[in-house]
Amino acid sequence: MSASVLYMSMSLDGYIAGPNDEPGNPGGDRFIRLHEWYGEFTPPSGPRTPGVPIAFIGEAKYRDRRPGLAELRRLEHVASLLTAAGHDSSTATLGLFSGAGFTEDLVTEATRTDSLVG
Repeated sequence: MSASVLYMSMSLDGYIAGPNDEPGNPGGDRFIRLHEWYGEFTPPSGPRTPGVPIAFIGEAKYRDRRPGLAELRRLEHVASLLTAAGHDSSTATLGLFSGAGFTEDLVTEATRTDSLVG
């Protein structure tokens, strides 16, 4: 039997990140405020079970702008950071979810690989 672990908080209005969420400001402004209800939170210093494969890395956004290759590259970067921290993300499926569709370059890239869903 396998186990799945997800660390996630959501505000009452449905947000999981603060305003101005971007690569240089992960989680957005005052992001940790979303997690304060939990009490003192210290992210794990390493994987609880080193080497166990990560099955899925994804992002969901609902906005007017369609996700493209920049969002895919960000997920690939997240996978590399997880690997550097001791996780096995080598076979992880990358997923982007969007209410506005996707750019043509991302659709083209998705047809070239079986590790991307959208």
